Amino acid sequence: MFRVIVYLTAFLTIFKIHCAVAFNCDAEQSSIEGRLQKQLFCTDYDKSQRPVEHHETATNVSISIYMKNYALYEYDPSLHISNWLSVSWKDEFLTWDRADYGIDMLNVDESEIWRPMITSYSKKQLNTIDRSCNDHKCELKHTGEVSCISPCTYEAHCTS
Repeated sequence: MFRVIVYLTAFLTIFKIHCAVAFNCDAEQSSIEGRLQKQLFCTDYDKSQRPVEHHETATNVSISIYMKNYALYEYDPSLHISNWLSVSWKDEFLTWDRADYGIDMLNVDESEIWRPMITSYSKKQLNTIDRSCNDHKCELKHTGEVSCISPCTYEAHCTS
């Protein structure tokens, strides 16, 4: 089990975010959730910037990996891993007063918010980037706490 964790850790790297806005700021929002999203995302929110008001402040990102299963193939020496990747942080720009909306949390597309890019570079397929952990919903709490849990698969070529 330790070897599996070491292999998995070796293939995870954190990179800068890249994504596109999915929320339509021009549309009239009739629902409470829609009005809240418009207030959060259509008033100078820049998802390309770290989610802190002062650039000296660190963005603490917590990452947890929950192993679902793995397979080690001898005929084609490779390791296949399926897991859940949990990533959480605080976005200082995405907060609201619960009393104003009556909502404690929102589910938002990860493409709408700042998110650290966590990427696996596969040695088996050189120069390819695994995007299996992308394009999932994230939970946004009124305090600005963001939590994204994504199903991921990794494949690594094993050599001795």
